[in-house]
Amino acid sequence: MGDNSTQEAIGKGKIKMRLLVGGNTIFATLNDVIYVPSLVKDLYYVNKATSQGYNVEFGDDNCKVRNNHKRVVTQGIQKN
Repeated sequence: MGDNSTQEAIGKGKIKMRLLVGGNTIFATLNDVIYVPSLVKDLYYVNKATSQGYNVEFGDDNCKVRNNHKRVVTQGIQKN
């Protein structure tokens, strides 16, 4: 957590998502998602995504996740 503290995870599973990417609705599933109820924000584990065949690209103010067909399956945009 940045301060060497620990949090208890109480579950593990899949999350099915409906995403809007480039004006198109797509469906995706995140596997092996860990549920930690005490966390205020969600964490995205890049190593887990890449081990499942996704490619994660970081830009100056964005992040894109592509599947093995090079299709963008989700993206994040930094807003100040």
